Amino acid sequence: MLRRRRRRPAAGDPARPHQDRLPLVWTNTCCGHPAPGEDMADAVHRRLADELGVRATELRMVLPDFSYRASQDGIEENELCPVFVARITGEPEPRPDEVEDLAWWSWSRFRAAADDPDSGLSPWARLQAPLLDALADPLLVGARS
Repeated sequence: MLRRRRRRPAAGDPARPHQDRLPLVWTNTCCGHPAPGEDMADAVHRRLADELGVRATELRMVLPDFSYRASQDGIEENELCPVFVARITGEPEPRPDEVEDLAWWSWSRFRAAADDPDSGLSPWARLQAPLLDALADPLLVGARS
């Protein structure tokens, strides 16, 4: 599942700190953003429930050392972002203040978008795609079929 990040908040709208960065890009399902002292997997579970109203099963970290840099409109992101995969249960109920849109993409569509700099896919998802493609994780192998 990919989500499109929310538009920049209008003046006077309450905003979460990350909402002014790279709006309206298609990107990974969610970001964990662990709280101080919070286990990374617990953060992923919390954010999936909070942002999308779904539960993860078979959650596991597959790219523990993934990092990226991205710039847009004078904003620079330079983050270490371990990547997890999971099965999702429940019907997504995205928070409108977090998510503009949701879509299920086939693996081939995701890979094609990752290879196209004008696809609207986030810079970090474009970098993750070939790394994920090289893994033999059963969840990823099943998604490719």
